[in-house]
Amino acid sequence: MLDAGNQVIEEARVLVRAGGLPHPLASDADAPLRRSARQLGLDLIETARPELRRCYEVAMTRDPIMVARVEVQLTVQADGRVSQPRLTDGSLVDAEGDACLAQALRDTALPSHELGQPLALVVPIQFFLQDATYDSELFWRERPNGAKAYGSTAGADPMPAIDFFDFSSAARR
Repeated sequence: MLDAGNQVIEEARVLVRAGGLPHPLASDADAPLRRSARQLGLDLIETARPELRRCYEVAMTRDPIMVARVEVQLTVQADGRVSQPRLTDGSLVDAEGDACLAQALRDTALPSHELGQPLALVVPIQFFLQDATYDSELFWRERPNGAKAYGSTAGADPMPAIDFFDFSSAARR
């Protein structure tokens, strides 16, 4: 009972996400090529996520940067191999982090894509550390309609539900 409010609901963890939509390097690409590039870029991040996460975790031991955003140019070959990854914007903490990132992408193999030819992409990637969530940050809330749910006490108060507001004609008088 003395430890109430100190239970960890979710540990701190490193998250690796797309920092924007991947797109073809060629600015004059048509819509089907842009869709293919977007899907390939998102698949690449999903497939390489464990290794990218490891690169960021190791780089954070050298310099604890909470958020890193990079943009990588690379080529996905017709057989799904990734070649020539090159950071064009941002850094994964330091040069060693950048090298680890490039190697992690180079080691990633995707299923062959339907284009049948190499595709040069620009892939934005964002890395950040999500803080741990404790049960003291959550509370059980009973809503007016009888529904029950957990809410968060961390951060600003959320807007009330739409049914909180009275939009009837009597309220407008």
